[in-house]
Amino acid sequence: MPGTVELVGVEQRFQLLIDAVADFAIYLLDSEGRISSWNSGAARIKGYSAAEVIGTNFARFYLPDDQVAGRPERALRIAGEYGRFREEGWRLRKDGTRFWAATVIERICNDAGELIGFAKITHDITERRETQQALEAAREQLFQLQKLDALGQLTGGVAHDFNNLLMVILGNLELARPHAADRPSLVRALRSIQTAAQRAAELTQQLLTFSRRQPLKMETTKLTERLPQTLDLVRRSLRGDIALDTEIDPELWPIKVDPTQLDLAILNVALNARDAMPDGGILRITAANVERGEPGQRRLDQHVMIRISDTGTGIPEELMAKVLEPFFTTKEVGKGSGLGLSQAQGFAMHSGGTMAIESQVGRGTTITFRLPAEVGKPAAGATESAAVPAKSRASILLVEDNDEVADLAVELLSDAGYKVTRADRAEAALDILERGEPVDLVFSDVVMPGAMSGVEMAHVIRERHKRLPVLLATGYSDVTAQDFPLLGKPYDVRRLLSEISSLLAAARNQAGRSATLESKRRRSA
Repeated sequence: MPGTVELVGVEQRFQLLIDAVADFAIYLLDSEGRISSWNSGAARIKGYSAAEVIGTNFARFYLPDDQVAGRPERALRIAGEYGRFREEGWRLRKDGTRFWAATVIERICNDAGELIGFAKITHDITERRETQQALEAAREQLFQLQKLDALGQLTGGVAHDFNNLLMVILGNLELARPHAADRPSLVRALRSIQTAAQRAAELTQQLLTFSRRQPLKMETTKLTERLPQTLDLVRRSLRGDIALDTEIDPELWPIKVDPTQLDLAILNVALNARDAMPDGGILRITAANVERGEPGQRRLDQHVMIRISDTGTGIPEELMAKVLEPFFTTKEVGKGSGLGLSQAQGFAMHSGGTMAIESQVGRGTTITFRLPAEVGKPAAGATESAAVPAKSRASILLVEDNDEVADLAVELLSDAGYKVTRADRAEAALDILERGEPVDLVFSDVVMPGAMSGVEMAHVIRERHKRLPVLLATGYSDVTAQDFPLLGKPYDVRRLLSEISSLLAAARNQAGRSATLESKRRRSA
């Protein structure tokens, strides 16, 4: 009959259209979920021919865990009740590989409204999902960077004022110590206050370094003195169900590092180890000298190895390549920044060394730092026991806007025999120098109110008063002062006086040499 022939032609054209769609898997299911048709897109995406799948249940395309959980049956039930089911999830190809699929299941009913089957459309959106995930990861990294920058700005602002407060505490302790010499209990109390204040200063420096608001200060560091302090910090950061086992070679060679970065790297690794041992365990930290080289070789490879091992859960192999990426973390939101291991690796690289990670799931993780030794070079602090210089009547121009810090500095310098004049900002200090008042040295804070910082003032002084020494001090500054000596607040009084004495002596020697040269020039003329 003509109508029947025309209908058959329409069905054939429709089937040809469906088969021509290669980017979508389009096929029919009966009411039980068995496949009854299969287009070219389904063959391309899933890897099966029509002969292999027609008559089988569509649940074969789900992951085994999803099949056990009854997700295929649930999808048909929802589509049958509500007419349509949509979802995204992992599906399996014939070769066993996974792809991320967007699927739609539509209910099909006969003229009487009875369910006779389903139409199913599947689209492979793996690439789109990966692109979206990469975009989200980039956004998250940007967000974390913005948070870190905000933290740095906040830390910098707080550190300036906080270090001024610590300067007042530590400076007044120096002034009070001689008056407590005959009272042992007061001496102990003052020593405890000093230890706490110095520790607070170190923590502030760590925050500044971590937030990238403090330039690296590479110095030859004696590990036998530094590591015990670091391990005390680690010990206080662990839970009671974690035992700390240490083995430190008493003859460790010195290394050239930023000591604060060293502390932070060890602490970051230790905190990761702590979190990897939720049920307790053992954290073992060892440090030893390592020397490599063939007999008769002129230069041996000498470095210090610091190894940190835990008995925690370990790192899965598929995550090993990601653990050093900035902001990558497996911890819950708010439980970690993902910066710990990347900071530790950055520290090792900037120190000319390496950091290696070994891990086994269920048995723990070991992180090893190898840092070049500074054999034969004096360690930092070796000359800090120098005596306080003898009293002098040299004139010092103190530039400090904080009244409490200024009063303390005036008293300390006056007790050392110096004549002190104070200015509260750079412009006032330059006015004093322009009036010709006698000044032998300028001692200035870096961060001050007004249009000019301490560093900018120092450059102006160098241009106008070439032989006048300038000593700078700061509790925080994002401006480097490479051309001038710089003390970090809170500074040690003995170091302050030693720096001033050295600068004055150098200025006197330079003046003497200049006078000698001028005298020779005149005689030759």
